[in-house]
Amino acid sequence: MSKKSINIFQMYWSAYGGFRAFWASYYFLIPLIITFFCTNHWLNNKLWMADPLAILPSLLGFTLAGYAMWLSVGNEKLKILLSSKFDKEKKNSYSLFMQINASFIHFVIFQLITLIFVYFLKYNDAAFFIKKIEEFYVLYDITYAVLNFFSNLMNAIGFFLFIYSVFTMLATVFGIFRISYWIDIHNRKIAASEQLKKCPDCYGDVPQGAKKCMHCGCEFEPINSESKPS
Repeated sequence: MSKKSINIFQMYWSAYGGFRAFWASYYFLIPLIITFFCTNHWLNNKLWMADPLAILPSLLGFTLAGYAMWLSVGNEKLKILLSSKFDKEKKNSYSLFMQINASFIHFVIFQLITLIFVYFLKYNDAAFFIKKIEEFYVLYDITYAVLNFFSNLMNAIGFFLFIYSVFTMLATVFGIFRISYWIDIHNRKIAASEQLKKCPDCYGDVPQGAKKCMHCGCEFEPINSESKPS
C-alpha cells in the first residue's frame, strides 16, 4: 500500500516536471516577490490568516469541480489524441494530457498544504509553549530572538503558500488553454484535409480551389465556363 502511494506521487511529480519546473517557474518566483513586498502585512498583522481560511475552501471546491469537468470533456478519440501529444520543452515521457492532470493535482495538493499550515499557525499558541519552557529552563535574549525569528519565518512561509496556491490555478488555466490551442490547430488541419476534390484524369486528391492538378498537371475548367455554366 505504501509503495503504491509512493509510486503514484512520483508519477505526479515527474509528470509535473519535478523540482526544475517548481523552482524555475514564474508561478513560484512571483509569489515570492509578493511575499517580500507584503512583509509588513504578514509580519505585524496576524489577521492575514483569515484571508486564506476564507478563500481556499471555496477555491478547493472549485478546483475539484473543474478537474472532474476536465476529465469528462471530450470523447475517447480526443483523449487518445491528447495522450499522444508530448511537450518538447519538458524532458519526460508524459503526454500533455497527463501533464495537465498533474497540474490539477499540484494545485489541489498545495491548497491542502496551505490550509493545514495556516490552521496550524492560527491555533498554535507559541506564547503558551514558551511559558511552559520557562518553568523548567532559563531563556536568554538570544533564545527569544531565535524563537521570534522562527515565528516570523512560519508566517512568511504560510503567506507565500497562500499566494502560490492561487497562482497555481493560473498555471493550470494556461495549461488547459495551451491544450485548447493545440486541439484547434489539429481540427483546422483535419478540416483543411477534408476540403478536397478528385482530379477527373488521375483521380488524385487536390484542394477544392485548385486550378491545376498537382499530380498530372490537368487544368480544371472554371465553374462558370461556357461549357459548364453554374
